[in-house]
Amino acid sequence: MQIYEYIGTAVRDQRTATRRTQQELADLAGLKRSTLAMIETGRQQISLDQLIDLARALQIDYRDLLPAPDYFMPTRNVRVTLDTMHDQAPTTAGLIARLQQNADPSHEPANKAKDSG
Repeated sequence: MQIYEYIGTAVRDQRTATRRTQQELADLAGLKRSTLAMIETGRQQISLDQLIDLARALQIDYRDLLPAPDYFMPTRNVRVTLDTMHDQAPTTAGLIARLQQNADPSHEPANKAKDSG
C-alpha cells in the first residue's frame, strides 16, 4: 500500500469512527469536500499542513494518521544504484541511502562510495 493510500484510509477510518460526513470533516479542516474525498482514496497527495489540520479536526494526534516506522523498511532485496540516486531529488536520495543503511549495516553511504571511486 502506498503511503498516501495508507493515510487516506486512516483519515476515512477516523472520520467514520466519529460519525462525521466528508463535508463536516472538510469544513472543520478547512478543505473542500472533493479534496478530502481524493485524500481518503489515496488519489491526492496530502501536505503536512493538511495532515495536521485533519488531525486537529478529528481531535487526534497527527501521528495516528501515519504508519508505524517499520512500514518504511525496505526488504533485503531492495537496491538502488548510485546512478538512480543521482536522478532523484537530494532529499529522496538521502532517504533511500538511510533506508538502505538500516536494511544492510554493511552498506556504505552514497557519498563515500562516490568519493572512493
